[in-house]
Amino acid sequence: MKRKFDEVIRFKFNRNMNIAELHEKMRKIGLSVPAEDVEEYELTEEEQYMVYRYQYLTNKKEVLRCIVNASRKWQDATALHKVNSKDYNLYDALRRLCDKLYIEVVDSNLFDAPQGYWHYVIVENVRGISLMLVEEWGHVDGKSLEYRIDKNNDEYTLIHIPAKLLTIEEYAELYEVQAVTVRQWIRRGKIRTAVKAGSEWRIPELTEPPVKERGYRPACYTWNEIYEKVPEGFEYIHQYNQVDIWQDQMDKSKYNLWFKRLGISGRPEGDTKKVVCTVAEKEKLELFLIACSGVDYEGGMTYFFELDEH
Repeated sequence: MKRKFDEVIRFKFNRNMNIAELHEKMRKIGLSVPAEDVEEYELTEEEQYMVYRYQYLTNKKEVLRCIVNASRKWQDATALHKVNSKDYNLYDALRRLCDKLYIEVVDSNLFDAPQGYWHYVIVENVRGISLMLVEEWGHVDGKSLEYRIDKNNDEYTLIHIPAKLLTIEEYAELYEVQAVTVRQWIRRGKIRTAVKAGSEWRIPELTEPPVKERGYRPACYTWNEIYEKVPEGFEYIHQYNQVDIWQDQMDKSKYNLWFKRLGISGRPEGDTKKVVCTVAEKEKLELFLIACSGVDYEGGMTYFFELDEH
């Protein structure tokens, strides 16, 4: 199943430009500036491709500059927060991951992105930081001269720097809570990025501690294959590859589960199965999904940053 990049911001320019700024942008791209001001530009296929290559990361130099900018941003954010605060821990870990990625890219033989609609993407999430080569198709907005992504066609992870995995005790000490509290967070689905290492839990260092809020936070889990024995009563899970979990707003003791089969395009194929279950049944299923190595939690914190202008 292809990963979605809909939330990742990679634009190099301001979305709202005046005419003078748009004309300056056209000069930088290499496009002909019209003699008169127009509300919407019509570009040839070749000109649209020029906009695309100008807008996205396509070579090693641009990738490195982007990593440096990210590292500086996290360094500045770290400086604003006191040591041992929740935000300090997260930002400092992100900075360290950026610095490690920078070294990996410097030492690599990173090639220019292939001709066509290929470019590099840097993704930071709770699992770590990755440099990916993706092929995405789209169109140029005639008013802003931005290339808008419509479809993700292919992707390859070239470098991945994993986040450090903490024990229950290490995570508890980091956020000044009891280990039993962290175990309850996992059991109740409040921490969904934990992974099983044998019989023990490990938590990525970029996992935010749960906020003090009432109610259940909706969850979405996806998978390609599940090889482990599924919980009793959920044997049909193999017919699907995604489940959305929501708490019933009328009866808080009930949970609504929607099981779906998503195709390559990311759209549902076939019927959606709705299941209503109790708190205990929901916790049993969700704990299984969190512990299963073949399942991904959709909705974990993803960090992204805007690129600088050429």
